[in-house]
Amino acid sequence: MSGSLVGWLFADVALVLMIVFAGSNVSVPTTTTSSSSTSTTTTTLPSSETTVAPSTTVLEGGVQLEALETGALAIGLTPGDGVVQRLEARLEGLVESGFLSETPERFGVILIYAGAKTDGDVSAAKERACLVRDALLQDWMRIEERRVYFKCFHDLNLENDFVKFSLFPIIDSSYAP
Repeated sequence: MSGSLVGWLFADVALVLMIVFAGSNVSVPTTTTSSSSTSTTTTTLPSSETTVAPSTTVLEGGVQLEALETGALAIGLTPGDGVVQRLEARLEGLVESGFLSETPERFGVILIYAGAKTDGDVSAAKERACLVRDALLQDWMRIEERRVYFKCFHDLNLENDFVKFSLFPIIDSSYAP
């Protein structure tokens, strides 16, 4: 059992790292040297061609590599019903307990684990996790649709009526898409 979980953990970490590094931009400043010559040549580009100046700045962004684990939250009468309010309350509890200094403004990667302990039906659990994802997309103000990555999972140690999250905060929340 634990051997198979290690593979899933590796896959999760690989996905998160891929997302973090896919959004990064590393560029090297280029220096141009000019030589003095006695003749000057002028070249005109056709109007269909565009020149792009080399970038010398590194864009900020990405997600924090350490996840905020929420623990089990009730999934609601219909999956996702009221989960945003319970998630916000859990995050506020983490701030009040001193675990967090403040609630992150935005999250970029969210892993959702729906319980499958009661009946062992992992497919149904993944569907419930995806319904919770849909509720978050619709109601939660801490995510932006084009800047968030979700993955729906099941958890055989969690009862069917519960869900837990691994939340990865966005490091640079000042970015506006």
